[in-house]
Amino acid sequence: MLMASGPVTTGAQEIADENGVDVVGRDRLQAWMLQIGEERDRGENEPAAAVAPGGMRPAGQVLTGVLCCGLIMLIMDVFPPPLAAARRVSAAARPSANTVLSARERVVENVFAAINRRDWPAVWRLWYHAEPGYGPGYHRMISGSRLTERDVVTSIRSTGTIVTARVHAYETTGAVQSWEFRYHVHHGKITAGSSRLLGTRHP
Repeated sequence: MLMASGPVTTGAQEIADENGVDVVGRDRLQAWMLQIGEERDRGENEPAAAVAPGGMRPAGQVLTGVLCCGLIMLIMDVFPPPLAAARRVSAAARPSANTVLSARERVVENVFAAINRRDWPAVWRLWYHAEPGYGPGYHRMISGSRLTERDVVTSIRSTGTIVTARVHAYETTGAVQSWEFRYHVHHGKITAGSSRLLGTRHP
């Protein structure tokens, strides 16, 4: 469970859902606090017999759960498991959700998001093709990503019609490759692109 004192972005919620993480954002936390207050107010007007001997009021249960979650989060922050630590590093390298992307940069970001979803038709549609339909290049595109587990965009910027993206490609083999991609984007489509391998970290 992840508890946040602020709102949760749609992208963060999607990542949490994909990884089985229950996210408690500000709205849900406020609802819990209101429930605690209402149950406390009702409890002041109820006889003590309303609580079974040795039992706990619902408000107390919710408060205990919130405090326990906070303690677990503190422990996980001080002593993170290796996988969680690796994910934290990759998340920190990811562009901030508050970063305002241009329309061209958003096209490139959408390409990598579609690759991570394995939505190959969506990836194909974001590229310009002189001929309609799915040609041999479509299958080469899928084959080229067969070892990719996920792509993490660490930076993205544009100059004119050229968009440059730095990406960490996490492979099913455990290796992590660092790439720089350069794309020409016109009218919401990628018309040309090139890539450069910056380095590989093996498990």
